[in-house]
Amino acid sequence: MTNIGQLQHLISTKPGEFLISLVWAVIVAYGIYHLIMWAIINATFTGALDDCNSHGACWLYVSGNITNFVMGLYPRDHLWRPLLVYFLVLLNIIVIAFPLGRIRQYGFMSLLTILPFMTYWLLGGGLGLTTVPPLYWSGFILNIVLFVSVTTLMLPVGVTLALCRRSQMPVVHGLARVTIDLMRGLPMVTILFVASTIIPFLFPNGMSGNRILRVVICLSLFTGAYAAEVIRGGIQVVPRGQSEAATSLGLSYWQTTGYIVLPQALEIGFPGLVNIAIGLFKDSTLLIIIGMMDLLNIVFSTQSNPKWMKYYFEGLVMVGFAFWLGCFLLSMISCYWEKRLKIQR
Repeated sequence: MTNIGQLQHLISTKPGEFLISLVWAVIVAYGIYHLIMWAIINATFTGALDDCNSHGACWLYVSGNITNFVMGLYPRDHLWRPLLVYFLVLLNIIVIAFPLGRIRQYGFMSLLTILPFMTYWLLGGGLGLTTVPPLYWSGFILNIVLFVSVTTLMLPVGVTLALCRRSQMPVVHGLARVTIDLMRGLPMVTILFVASTIIPFLFPNGMSGNRILRVVICLSLFTGAYAAEVIRGGIQVVPRGQSEAATSLGLSYWQTTGYIVLPQALEIGFPGLVNIAIGLFKDSTLLIIIGMMDLLNIVFSTQSNPKWMKYYFEGLVMVGFAFWLGCFLLSMISCYWEKRLKIQR
């Protein structure tokens, strides 16, 4: 049945649903039309602030503060370092997203091992670079650092908890189950408050680490608990006969798990793991609650300047578009790999 035939069938059999769909289509089209008029047609992209009008967006606010949004409070004479971090993250995404043979394997390895250490070295300094305290790590680069670090640690934490949850040893199984249930039962805001304010009271002065490190560790446990349940579900889907066949061939438990069970479990749970990563990327804006200067907090801080005070909506639209674009790219990479894995299966 063609699209026109389906539409005629829907009108004749379900006129109420067709009317509701038509009303919603008109509302959405109306909203898109006014958004385009405000954001593009009547917007001001160049010139002076006096050229801005109430009928369109004033993108001069974004262009005038773009360095603050992207680099935050990072010292202006060392901006090449966060720029290099952006380049390395983008390079790893390109290598992972496109099939380039063995180069793709190096992309996975660098994302899981080299990239986090390179990021902290470039931003923090040391070993020949000027030291920059974590207090100056702010803006969108802070969201990127948090996302890359936590997603890198999420997978090994999730695999460890999932295997411990399936362990036959009561103590190991019990500890893993308590950890997973505790982390999954707490809201992310609570995890952030624990990392920011409670952990420093549990250690002597100077031994609790900087706040960014504490947040990364706590969020890695938090997301790792969710990843553990996704991976455990994937392990349970793998036919038991494969493990029994591997055992009959003389493979040990770790060989069976590493070569046969885990690769299939990760492939099955891949969409769920990507969803966790996307949720983490969006939820990184919650850093504003504990006073960390992420992109959203930088936008709010610029509103204290009377010059930019009335352009807060443009700032929020810019933040929304930045995170939508990041989530869209992650979802496209996920869809691509799902199709590729199905072809290879």
